[in-house]
Amino acid sequence: MRAWILAALAAQIVCPDRAEAGTGRIERLIAEMSPAQKAGQLAMVSFEGRALSDAQRDFVLGTRPGGVLLFRSNCGSPAEMAHLTGSLQRLATGEIGGPGLLVAIDMEGGSVRRFSPGGAFTRFPPAIMIGATDDPDMAARVGRAMAEELKAVGINMNLAPVADLETRRANRVLRGRSFGSRPARAASMVAAFVWASQRAGVLACAKHFPGHGDTAVDSHRGLPVLHLDRQALARRELVPFRRAIEAGAEAIMAAHIWLPAIEPQEGRPASLSAPALAGLLRGELGHGRLVLTDALGMAAVRSGHTLDRAARLAIAAGADLLVFGEAIPIREQAAVVEELARAIRSGEIPARRVDRSLRRILAAKARFGLLRPAPVDPRRARARLESEAHRRLVERVFARAVTLVRNERGLLPVRPGRPAILVHFERQRALADALERALPIVERVALSRACGPAERERAARACESAAVCLVLTRNAVSDSAQAELVRSLPPERCAVVALGSPYDLLVFPQVAAFAAAYMPIPEAGAVLADVLRGRRRARGVLPVPLDDLYPAGAGLRGPISRSGSR
Repeated sequence: MRAWILAALAAQIVCPDRAEAGTGRIERLIAEMSPAQKAGQLAMVSFEGRALSDAQRDFVLGTRPGGVLLFRSNCGSPAEMAHLTGSLQRLATGEIGGPGLLVAIDMEGGSVRRFSPGGAFTRFPPAIMIGATDDPDMAARVGRAMAEELKAVGINMNLAPVADLETRRANRVLRGRSFGSRPARAASMVAAFVWASQRAGVLACAKHFPGHGDTAVDSHRGLPVLHLDRQALARRELVPFRRAIEAGAEAIMAAHIWLPAIEPQEGRPASLSAPALAGLLRGELGHGRLVLTDALGMAAVRSGHTLDRAARLAIAAGADLLVFGEAIPIREQAAVVEELARAIRSGEIPARRVDRSLRRILAAKARFGLLRPAPVDPRRARARLESEAHRRLVERVFARAVTLVRNERGLLPVRPGRPAILVHFERQRALADALERALPIVERVALSRACGPAERERAARACESAAVCLVLTRNAVSDSAQAELVRSLPPERCAVVALGSPYDLLVFPQVAAFAAAYMPIPEAGAVLADVLRGRRRARGVLPVPLDDLYPAGAGLRGPISRSGSR
């Protein structure tokens, strides 16, 4: 890590306090709020569309929320997004007359991105790819670049980075979204990302506390259970969150996962648990800033609680912002805020508890200049996003991340004079085009997504006379068609390049050569080609060591080292 990042982390420097308000000002703001205004500040609402309809405008005016979370349906061109965020801020500070909004989005990189494909926005790499660089400076650079693009369209909060450890193969919801499985290494990446994002003026939110990695159920569909004791949590899952807090993270998102070792009430997720939030997160880890719930519309919550009860439990447990998510209609969100206002008015929710959250929310807004946010010019938004530097950054991360996991029989590099066949699926055509231009490929076999027996036979026939069968896969570990294709090819001549999850190796462990590239971006085709033909060294380190995950006798011919080299 660069010296300037180390120094900043050591000093716990977070962001410029450009609009820092004194305690007195925040107390005056709270004193002037009605119960309805206080209830609204506890809500991070969502709605569909790229522009406010009359109903949505009335919804915002009625609920007076503390924040808005944007999803893909809200994301159009840079000008459209800047216009939407500007409209929301003008409503909050003008017609409502309150503080500005936290405008949040999930910008993790990789598959978790809300912006439309193409256009002015950079396609940033997934966390696992950054983890493969083994360089926290890369995490800092990506965090800063993301923040610059978000700020350009009026977004001031990023629900990232993912601080979970990827420790269970069956956890498909997290695959590729984590920096890796090793606590200390992932923690360094998380801390660097947090610091750089906030230094660039965008609040970071580390998630999903206390760690979603060692679970097998997707909380969108059911309630995951984390069967770890406190000692194991402290050694593993909590390490990245502790580092995020030390780096000054403005927010931590609580997961909808039940921890029997922490929460005695069966089925109560951490997001609604006082022992998890007030006890573990605030008490033991010392997090004094914002706590957000994960989206309350997810099945892990809705299957066991009404929306109103979940909101009350979350506030009682220590959450500051209730994140509703896109699955809940605006009328239901408004009804919950109204019920919270009634409970605050009647004293059912103690005023002292609510005011503690309001102080944290308003202080965070003050630190980032959001009590009265500066306007964003939609006409200039795109110009601020056309960043060649960000595109070069992604290519640089890609070049550092490509990992040569195995290379038996000297299949790689691909050399002239040794017939090489390129086998790929149609959706990988753009990257395959780039590889064909740069490598000595004598034949190319493009396959449909379904890839039935006839297509597999065609690929196998093409590989019969080849010295190297170069195969591109993407998440074959969860795609039987890709797995069956590779298993139908001669393993001693098969070199697989995984363009998504490195776990692909688990479904065809006999292949002679395997490289992990983590992200199928055509722009990086030249970099990948240089690695495959030996002009560039594969420098990546596996973020999830596959040798730890193989059962005995799985067919490996020799160990795969943690460094990614044999």
